[in-house]
Amino acid sequence: MHYHLEKWKIKPAQSLIIDNITKEQFHISPKAVEVLICFIKEPNKVFSIEQLIEMAWKGRIVSDHAVYRVIADLRKILNPNDKDAYILNIPKKGYQLNENIEAQQVTNKPHDQQINEVSVNSNFKKIVWVVSAFGALATMVFYYFSSSLIDSDNIPFYQNIQAFTTAIGSENDPAISNDGKYLIYSKTVKINSSNLFLIDLTEKKEIQLTYDESIEENIALSNNASHIVFVRREKNNCHVVLLEANELESYTEKTLFECGWEDVDLELSNDGKILYYTMVSRPRKQHSIYSYQIETGKTIQLTTIKDFNSQGDRKISLSPDNATLAFLRDKNWNKTILGIFDLSSFDEKELVTTKGWLHSIAWTNDSKSIIYQGSSRSLSAYSLKSNDTREISSVFTKDIQSFAFDNLTQDIYISLGSNQNSINAIANPTTDSHTLTPLGQMPKSLTQSIETVFFPNFANKSYRLAFMSRKTGSEQIWIREVSGDEHILTNYVDRRSARIMRWSPDDQFILTENDAEILYIDVKTKKQTILVTAEQYGEIGAATWAQDGLGIYFVSDITGDSQIYYQPLDRTTQPTKITTTGAVIAFATPQDNKLILFKKHKAGLWEFNLKNQQEKLLIEDITDDMYHTVNVTKKGIYYMRVNSPVMFYNFKSEESVEVVSGPKTLVLSVSFDDKIFAYPEFKNTESSIYRLTHR
Repeated sequence: MHYHLEKWKIKPAQSLIIDNITKEQFHISPKAVEVLICFIKEPNKVFSIEQLIEMAWKGRIVSDHAVYRVIADLRKILNPNDKDAYILNIPKKGYQLNENIEAQQVTNKPHDQQINEVSVNSNFKKIVWVVSAFGALATMVFYYFSSSLIDSDNIPFYQNIQAFTTAIGSENDPAISNDGKYLIYSKTVKINSSNLFLIDLTEKKEIQLTYDESIEENIALSNNASHIVFVRREKNNCHVVLLEANELESYTEKTLFECGWEDVDLELSNDGKILYYTMVSRPRKQHSIYSYQIETGKTIQLTTIKDFNSQGDRKISLSPDNATLAFLRDKNWNKTILGIFDLSSFDEKELVTTKGWLHSIAWTNDSKSIIYQGSSRSLSAYSLKSNDTREISSVFTKDIQSFAFDNLTQDIYISLGSNQNSINAIANPTTDSHTLTPLGQMPKSLTQSIETVFFPNFANKSYRLAFMSRKTGSEQIWIREVSGDEHILTNYVDRRSARIMRWSPDDQFILTENDAEILYIDVKTKKQTILVTAEQYGEIGAATWAQDGLGIYFVSDITGDSQIYYQPLDRTTQPTKITTTGAVIAFATPQDNKLILFKKHKAGLWEFNLKNQQEKLLIEDITDDMYHTVNVTKKGIYYMRVNSPVMFYNFKSEESVEVVSGPKTLVLSVSFDDKIFAYPEFKNTESSIYRLTHR
């Protein structure tokens, strides 16, 4: 079953919209598919928000904002130049399909039910299905044979390393089936695009599995590779996707669920029926571990993090016997706990705590030892039999990205490489930016590092720039002076995160936040003052200065719904609640008594009058995930939509115009005189997969 909407073909099973003219494909969320089908099946009906939530979300409790975002995503794909071309907004009633659009439901013929099949060569097809037929026998032989190869208390030292892949570009996220037959990895095929490739380790053959123009990563697979799951990121969407071997001796693709922009790690049971994954849980914004039944979609949260000073369970690995999950849990921002979770009793146990942030783990073939990244360039192993740990390899000249353990040969396939990051500057063509004298000829790259540099923020009275960097190994706030000199502002010994940096109106302080607290830092003395903590006010964030510099606005869910509060710097009084209708992010305006904010239950960017509590919609088609691009000035608002040019909303004319195209970013800062835009750029230098052996 599929649907036609003018030139578009909609494939619900794959969450695909295909342009029949250009053949371009767009992946959308399953909820967006449900909403679109509602319009197609009843083209003359006006659907209320409540009806769409009931039909697409099946009675789940979600905010109206979820519908607004789905409608906005559909409009961007169907006709980005005319939001009403396909879907009409009926004031105070809801949404309706444009009556001029022809919609059609098509029932496939039996031979036409081949959904997004990935073509593989005939030899490989035979191998897959022969292995599938004798999977149980092969697994028993494999466990008997492999258990004699390695003793969990006597893991050898790995000192032989050789290149396994030699293609140009980046190759990451190796994953191996438990029977040791297949290796799958992600390879960069073009800029901002990576696809999955499968290698038959027995036949030494490689095939390409996916062809989407997206980022595909975090791979997991079942025994004999009959089921493969991975994360697909494209534009402003992220989905967990399943590839399942079908009767046509190929793979059928199915979108399982949305996953947000936070890191997601995946593990798949041997039979391909249960997916284990990590994802940020609300409202704490900490990673928890979940199980997901592939057939029914039933989801169970397995872990809950009680420590506010933790980002939660970031990485997981499923033991070969499928009885235990190993996890890496952040602790106090500067340590990592290696632990295990028993899938039958639901008991968890912490094994060892190490300094720094570990990135990858894997089990040995007997399910009695766990290999983990001891440092950026070494591997260690923890034995569950003897309860001790030791280093097993340190032969690397590049940083470890990820690795996988081959249960059949005990080899380790490891991705090694490095990253290049920079904060770039471009001129605002609508101003007289070529007459700049304070910085002279400003270079395109303001600052760069092999470690992450992010969240640039210009000062309010000069070209000084605050930014976050891991140049020293841990996440710190840095200042770039007008002269180009850089110096560190913070000296965190833990690994707390600096999500934002905002200069006070007089440039004396910098306001910043993490999951546990909101604080400001004296730029001259480096003294830090905590204003608000999550322990007191629940989930907090989105802090911004009041225009007079005597207090801050921030968002808290302490009352059960996100609202904006005001906190004076002197902390003599408790925070004052400002909004009552829900808000997630706010920006102070140069004008008195006004805030610019994203609302909790309504799409768009709004103006909020502090005196009379009146609200006014300024920019409709923008979502709160782009809030790091919003810059409020005296004349208007600079902002970006996903993959859009820099836009400017003029307070006086109440219209938006395109300013400059070019930067593809989620973070943007505008200089005090509107002449310079600063934004981060991430470049992944070439990385390759190597084979590590002990023989």
